[in-house]
Amino acid sequence: MPAVALGGGERTAPVVAIYPAAPAWAADEMVWQAEVDFSFSLAGGYAIVPGAGSHAVESPPLDALWLVFAAGSLHELRLPLTRGARAAVLGDLRALGVDDVVVLGGAEGSQSVRRALDEVLGPPAGGKGGAARWRIRDTTR
Repeated sequence: MPAVALGGGERTAPVVAIYPAAPAWAADEMVWQAEVDFSFSLAGGYAIVPGAGSHAVESPPLDALWLVFAAGSLHELRLPLTRGARAAVLGDLRALGVDDVVVLGGAEGSQSVRRALDEVLGPPAGGKGGAARWRIRDTTR
């Protein structure tokens, strides 16, 4: 799922990109959020919209972080990431206003996604409940 902060105005909670992105019928992110008492807005979402030639397309377009997440879940993430891929992931995180990235432990592909994020962001700043958490920016503006 692409990392997209929805809404506008003053934010009261950080925007978090979380791996794995759950299907609509699952709620692992929300369960983890409640268990560790960490309130945040989920960064994610997409819509199928009309594209060129009346073909359906995803909106917003896929970003580098989503591609890393998707490749990790499919066991196709090739490490180390290229310099361009590292720059694209970091640029997308900043452009999308993501404050934190969380990788839930034990999820399919989570180890390779965590290694990729270590390459981009360095070691995680912490984590609870088996999750790793990277801080992207200070949310206290």
